[in-house]
Amino acid sequence: MLLRTLPRACAPLLAAFSLCVLSACGSGDAPAPPPPPPTLEGVWEFPGYGSLLQVAREAGGWRLTHYETTRAACRLGFEPQPMGSAEAAQRLRLSADGQAVEWLEPGQTLTPGRPGRRMAALPAACQGSRWLRAGEPGYQADALREFDWVWSSFDELYHDFRLSGTDWAAQRQALRGRLNAQSSEAQLFEVLAELVAPLGDGHSALFLGEQVFAKTRKPMLPERLAALFLEKEGLSEPLSPPQQEAQATFVGEAQQALIDLPFAAAPGAPLQSRANSLLRWQRRADGLVLVQLLGLSGLAGDADDLARETPVLQASLDELMRDAQGARGMILDLRFNVGGYDEHAVRLASRFSAAPRHLAYSKQARSGEQRTPLHPVYLEPQGALRFDGPVAVLTSSTTFSAAEVLALALRSLPQVRLIGERSGGALSDVLPRHTGGQLLFGLSNEIYLSPQGEWFEAQGVPVHIDVPLLSPAALEAQRDAGLERAVQWLLTGR
Repeated sequence: MLLRTLPRACAPLLAAFSLCVLSACGSGDAPAPPPPPPTLEGVWEFPGYGSLLQVAREAGGWRLTHYETTRAACRLGFEPQPMGSAEAAQRLRLSADGQAVEWLEPGQTLTPGRPGRRMAALPAACQGSRWLRAGEPGYQADALREFDWVWSSFDELYHDFRLSGTDWAAQRQALRGRLNAQSSEAQLFEVLAELVAPLGDGHSALFLGEQVFAKTRKPMLPERLAALFLEKEGLSEPLSPPQQEAQATFVGEAQQALIDLPFAAAPGAPLQSRANSLLRWQRRADGLVLVQLLGLSGLAGDADDLARETPVLQASLDELMRDAQGARGMILDLRFNVGGYDEHAVRLASRFSAAPRHLAYSKQARSGEQRTPLHPVYLEPQGALRFDGPVAVLTSSTTFSAAEVLALALRSLPQVRLIGERSGGALSDVLPRHTGGQLLFGLSNEIYLSPQGEWFEAQGVPVHIDVPLLSPAALEAQRDAGLERAVQWLLTGR
């Protein structure tokens, strides 16, 4: 990230000095009034995130106008919205000197938000020459302009094209000529899908109405089960409608059977289910506690809401930790968890940390040819009860996004072993972006590093003990090889 220039940093000091000279400071007159307190009002730039936020005072609070930017262009992001003072205090954390701000999700306290810095004024590109969006007077659709907007957004913000070996300039050269200004959004969607497909990044996604394009680097569990169906039935694509229906039925039933299998493997206390049935656990007869976490969002209902979900997670973890007291060890199954909020991941991981402060990971964002400053994330003991025994964490290639962040944080603890498969390799948050029309897109702009400085994007968080999630023989025999290996390590240390 570019450092604030010296003239800008010194501007308040120079202004105060000029005022002092003009008013004959120290001459015995009454002391000058104190400077006004720092304010949110103004324009904020968020390097590495291609966005600006203009905050204006209005009755009862503030009005926020969000802009998305590239080097050459600027357009409105989310719709301008009023925000009360209390909500603004949750969403925008102002520095003591009033020159920096952190943009947060309501309820976000343990993980870093987007770091921003004050600008002198809104850039000209965001004023008279601003690119328009549908619904604004004067807007005209232009597929070539939208292609350039998406391509440039990735070019300036995507964390690293070398992860997939993609020549991004060559992609533009090969695909832009298939469009013209009058091409439809459906045609634009099709070409953009070909543009981002080589990245193999499930967080680099396109959305147009009901259409979604996202291609993960590794096959997720439904894809693996679909391929297993073809192998079992001796079929190849394309499938007939009845065969497609049979495949979908097989995938749904096999996936649920795999999720439920760990709890059928050994007798124990009644199964407990909390947090919208996404957190389940059982105290087993062998003295171990088996925990399954199926998601890191939606814990309080269908809609994702971090602030509303946090007390639900806290209460659920209190119950889990109470049941786990005195256990010989814990198995935490993340194999079917496709992510959610990093905040939940850090809150859970903190229940296993005994140290007053333990580095879990660090994160930053790409900003042009540079990166923003590295922001460390620490585990600090949370809640009245914690678990300090050995923990086996089960992961798979379907362990994705925030679930990978949880695996990364737990991996840093000495009593934890990761067992199974490397995770999916998509640790970065999704940076959402708009086009001028209805098409939306997301990209990966962040870099998550282990305490040792390792970057596991694309390859996935590594395991200590490798056990495949899925094999036809194990599925037929209703055996959970990963669970069996975790039990062996916890009971024998080997």
